[in-house]
Amino acid sequence: MRKSMSIALLGAAALALTLGGCSKPIGGTSASADSIKQAFNAHFLNADGSSYADGRQTTSILPLAFDMVPAGNVTAVGNRLVDTVLTKNGGHLDTGIFGTRYLVDALARVNRVDVALTMLDQQTYPGFGYEISRGATSSWEEWLYSSNMETHDHAMFAGVNASLYTQLAGIRPAAPGYAASLIEPQTPAGLSHVAATMDTPYGTIAVSWWKTANSFDLDVTIPVNTTATVSLPTAGGGRAAHAVGSGHRHFHVTL
Repeated sequence: MRKSMSIALLGAAALALTLGGCSKPIGGTSASADSIKQAFNAHFLNADGSSYADGRQTTSILPLAFDMVPAGNVTAVGNRLVDTVLTKNGGHLDTGIFGTRYLVDALARVNRVDVALTMLDQQTYPGFGYEISRGATSSWEEWLYSSNMETHDHAMFAGVNASLYTQLAGIRPAAPGYAASLIEPQTPAGLSHVAATMDTPYGTIAVSWWKTANSFDLDVTIPVNTTATVSLPTAGGGRAAHAVGSGHRHFHVTL
């Protein structure tokens, strides 16, 4: 009951926040989102202010991903999640369909996408690396190879693929239909190259980046009649935003 209630509250809040962010918001949606957020945290946020419910991974992943964590608690919740992953779970996933889907998004909120990559690459059970080590060429319905499941070609955990586009390539809408887009790639340690394309109503957005110890290079293509904000990592560990129009552009940053 607690899990279904939390997912229902998260979904309702996410819908209210989305509607409230439209160019012509539906009356009362922002207030509804705030009310749902307060009720959620009053019920599920533990007294320590850094964990939810029983403290397992998904209990923090979903609130972080859906912007349900109070602003003053984001760092504490993120740090606790990272500690749970690396210390308690040995760098492994402890998630089902929903937690796996929003894993990268949640850790991106606290600039720890590197932890997500550690989890996804694990060669031992459970994880996608484990599946690959057992000969998998598509995602399984469950983490184990033999567990009375129906198929070894299933969408059960494949939802995390969306974050490869929105976080690692950094392609996200900044206006309905991608009339404006945000290009904000996450560049965690251990990852040196990402390339992705996304089809939109205006055309294809293409992003390709390379990173070395001393430099970051980005190629981006923005469709005709659209604009974009390109957010690049900087030498000081921050980010610099650049407003661009349609066409192809190359960016180089010395780190």
